[in-house]
Amino acid sequence: FGVNGPSFGEFDAELIASGTKWGRTGVDWSQIETSPGIYNWSSLDANLAAAAAADVYLDGTLIHTPEFYQVVESPMCSLTSGLCAIQSQYYPNLKEFVRQVAIRCIGSRMLVLEAGNEVTDLGTVEGEGYFEGPLEDYDTWIEYISGGIRSGNPDMLLAVAGIINPVEVPTFTDHAIRALNKYFDVFNIHLYQDDQYVTEGIQYVQQRMGHYGINIPIWLTETSTQVNNSVASLTASAKDIVKRHVRAAARRVQHTFYYQFVELGMSSDGYVSEDYRVTKGYGAWGWTEHKDDPDLPTPVFHPRLGYTAAQVMNSKIGNYSAVETIDKTWYKVTVGSTPIWVAWGEGLRVPPECQSYRLRITDYLGNVSDHDGFSY
Repeated sequence: FGVNGPSFGEFDAELIASGTKWGRTGVDWSQIETSPGIYNWSSLDANLAAAAAADVYLDGTLIHTPEFYQVVESPMCSLTSGLCAIQSQYYPNLKEFVRQVAIRCIGSRMLVLEAGNEVTDLGTVEGEGYFEGPLEDYDTWIEYISGGIRSGNPDMLLAVAGIINPVEVPTFTDHAIRALNKYFDVFNIHLYQDDQYVTEGIQYVQQRMGHYGINIPIWLTETSTQVNNSVASLTASAKDIVKRHVRAAARRVQHTFYYQFVELGMSSDGYVSEDYRVTKGYGAWGWTEHKDDPDLPTPVFHPRLGYTAAQVMNSKIGNYSAVETIDKTWYKVTVGSTPIWVAWGEGLRVPPECQSYRLRITDYLGNVSDHDGFSY
C-alpha cells in the first residue's frame, strides 16, 4: 500500500510510523533541467535519499515542461502536474532527460516513472487532463519517454499517465490499452467517487484489456474520498481508506496509493490562509498549516482519523499475499499463512469456517474486542 505526496524532509517520522511502503512523488522536469542539457539533481537526489532512509519505494511522476521547450507558454504548465506540448525538434531532449533520470535512479528506491499525470483524450467531449496537446502528441511523448527509460535503466518500469476515472474516458482508455501497450509496463489509473466505484472502475479496465487480449499490471495511483469539515465526514473517509485498498487488492491491483498524505487544513482544522479557505477537500491522512506563509512557524503534522486507519491497515494486512472476495463487503485477506477477514456494513454474517472459534475483532481505529463466532 502507498500514499501520494509523502512530504519528505518535513514529516519523515510520521511517514515511517504509518507503516506505508510506497510513495508517489513528482519528478519535475522544469526544476531539474534548468537550461537545455543542464541538470540540477538536488531535488531528486533528496527524495531518493529520504525514501531510502524511510524504507519507502517510489513511483515518480513526470511533471512540468520547461518553458524553453514549450510550443507556447501555457497556463497548463503552471498547474500542479501539467505537461505542455513541445516543439517537435525537442523530442530528443525529452528522451535524453528521461534517460538521465533513469540512470540517476539505478540502485535507488524509485522503481517506476509515470509518463505524465491524468492524461485524457484532450480536444474531445471527454474532457481534459494535465497534458496540453492532441491525442497523437501523447503517443509521441510516451514513445520518446519509453526510449529514454529503456536506454538508461532497463529495470525501471514505465507507467501510462494516471487515467482518471477511465469509465468516463472510454476513447482514451481503449487507445492506451490497444495502441500504447508496447511502451508501458504498468497501467495506472485514478478512481474517486465512492468506494464501490473502485471495484467498478478496475473491472472496466480489466474487461477492456480482455477485449484486446492485453494483460498488463494495474496500479491504482490515486484514490480518495472527498470530505467536508464534519466529524461524520472525516470518520467515513477514514473507513474508506481500508475499503478502497481492499477492494483494489481483491481485483488483483498490484499497488494502491491513497490521495494524499497531508493537505492544508480546512477551516475547522486551522486554515490560516484567507485565499485558501474552503469547506471541502480530500481525505488526506493529516493536515498542516499553510506552508507558503513565511510568518508561520514550521508546519506541524496534525493526524486525522485516516492516519490511524492507515496505520491499522498497514500493520494488519500491509503484507498480504492474496485477497478473496467473499461478498460485496466481505473479503478474506491472507497474510503469510494467516487469514484475516475484512468486512463492513449492516447485516454481516460470520463465515461458517469462523463460527466455531472465538473472534478477535479489530476496528478501523485499532480497538480490539473478542466475541463468540457463532453468535456474533
